[in-house]
Amino acid sequence: MSKFNFSFEQERLKHTLMTIETYGSDKKRYLYRKTELSNGWKVYVLIEHMQILQLIERQYLTIFMSLALIFIFVIVLANQFAYALNRPLAFVLNELAHGDGKKGYKAVPYDAPTEFLTLYDELLQTKGKLLKEQFILEEKVDKRTKELNKANKTLKELANKDSLTGLYNRRYLETKFSELQAILSRNDASMMVAMLDLDYFKKLNDEFGHLIGDNCLTYVSELMKGKFDRRSDIVARFGGEEFIIVAQHDAQNGVVQKLEELREEIARHCCSYVDEQQVRISISIGVVTADAKFSENIDDWIRLADEQLYRAKDQGRNQLSVNHVTELNV
Repeated sequence: MSKFNFSFEQERLKHTLMTIETYGSDKKRYLYRKTELSNGWKVYVLIEHMQILQLIERQYLTIFMSLALIFIFVIVLANQFAYALNRPLAFVLNELAHGDGKKGYKAVPYDAPTEFLTLYDELLQTKGKLLKEQFILEEKVDKRTKELNKANKTLKELANKDSLTGLYNRRYLETKFSELQAILSRNDASMMVAMLDLDYFKKLNDEFGHLIGDNCLTYVSELMKGKFDRRSDIVARFGGEEFIIVAQHDAQNGVVQKLEELREEIARHCCSYVDEQQVRISISIGVVTADAKFSENIDDWIRLADEQLYRAKDQGRNQLSVNHVTELNV
């Protein structure tokens, strides 16, 4: 036998596979191949077909199991990585969302990259600056709101009050009258409306000047506000030297008595004039009292009070004339 020496040369190989089947009860299939070597030897290979299939199946199974293990490993690794990353991230988001900076912020209690911790510190500093700016802005807004409310209140008072005397003006009188009349009507109470007029006021202005007249108006206004100082009392300047007082009336005629005291005090007063001269003034008052349900219209009350005012003037001025209305259909 010659020395076993050969080499596979691609150009001389014949890749020919043949399938051989056997028949009978033990039927099998074989793969057959013949190869001629460079030294002239011929090699015949006969392999059972089932062995090849089993080998291929084992290889496929090995590959599948390897891929499955790799996939599971990757999933577990990714889950661990996500958990390790999400814990500090969730903590930081919660701390930034709910922390107010007053009690300080907590440090990250988990292992985290240095870059992440640096970013967290920068976010805390930024939020601290924003909270500080927000606090300053809130203080400014609160201050501006208070100033605006104060200015609105002042404007409202200016719109509702007479500039000279500080008493309510006619427009505000009508509004407050409706409110007071409604309240007293629901409580079956009585109401008083009084009209007051300074006697010979035009003559006083012509003789002593408007400045003395304004001083007299201011004095009378302060006196009326002092006498009728209940929250429900309404004291208003009706126009010129005329005033109106609206108040709850009682069975003892307490408010009417106050009006008489007011008239007497004004009559005793003297307004100062140049060279220590004194100017005496007096006031005439017309009063109407009735059940508050008498009328919802202030003009009906003023009409009756005005009638009593003219009666007081006709009787010599510096007097008080009262009409106690007992019937609602007057």
